[in-house]
Amino acid sequence: MQDAELLRDYVTCGSEPAFAELVDHYVDFVYSTARRQIGNAQLAEEVAQSCFPFWRARLSDLWICLLWRLALPGYLLHRRENLANGKAPAASRTGGGHHDSQ
Repeated sequence: MQDAELLRDYVTCGSEPAFAELVDHYVDFVYSTARRQIGNAQLAEEVAQSCFPFWRARLSDLWICLLWRLALPGYLLHRRENLANGKAPAASRTGGGHHDSQ
């Protein structure tokens, strides 16, 4: 399963197997990065172990950001097509409703 699918399964369904698989995908990377930066194997292990509960608490925010990144190009394309076809809301046709006072 791809990371995005695992992330979706964990965030939307609370799938513990999906979270465990994400941890399996990244635990060696997190440990080796910590080991290089810290230079101490035991401390790097502690850092790696503490990283995943922190990550778990923020996965919903990550999922929202991922969805936004995936949805934004489609929204902008749809918006551009509407503007090109004269289907823009009145506020957009009049400059967004903002008027300079002079």
